[in-house]
Amino acid sequence: AMAEWEVTHPGQTPAIAWDIVQFHPSYGYEDFVRGIEVSTVKDSSGAGSAISYDTVNKVLGSMARLAASPKYQTTKFFLVIDEINRANLATVFGELIYGLEYRGKGVATPYTVDNSNKVLLPDNLYILGTMNTADKSIGGIDYAIRRRFLFFSLLPDANAILNFKLSQGADEEEENEQRAVNRQALRLFE
Repeated sequence: AMAEWEVTHPGQTPAIAWDIVQFHPSYGYEDFVRGIEVSTVKDSSGAGSAISYDTVNKVLGSMARLAASPKYQTTKFFLVIDEINRANLATVFGELIYGLEYRGKGVATPYTVDNSNKVLLPDNLYILGTMNTADKSIGGIDYAIRRRFLFFSLLPDANAILNFKLSQGADEEEENEQRAVNRQALRLFE
């Protein structure tokens, strides 16, 4: 997506860049940090093909590489992990648990990409995780991970529903219709 942005905004650097991933019970390190990608490569004659095994950066590895590049040092990168508590976080983050706390230091990984086995999590990379506490409690999260994140409760707010899409610039009829919709939504909420 960053390559597409650069085409439409030549010579500019974005203030913010983001990506989102959703964790699930079978999500692993090779899906999140680095892994092996298998592909078929046609030979030059086109008559046959071979299998290629390449080590590549995945979601976190790719974003960390971009965020660490001098070109994007003023860009704030946000990686949103939806349902962060559904995966085994110690397995998914692996040795990068260390990198979460000691930003700016390369952490050795079992995979080498672009002649380096290190992944560096820079200061301009922010990792946000969402979880439904009714689904699984915070107690199930590995303590090494838990101490490297801040936790905020975002409880439901009836006022947010009552005031949804009410603006000072709308005409009275539109505003009254929206108030009626909001009251209906509040009944569902309650």
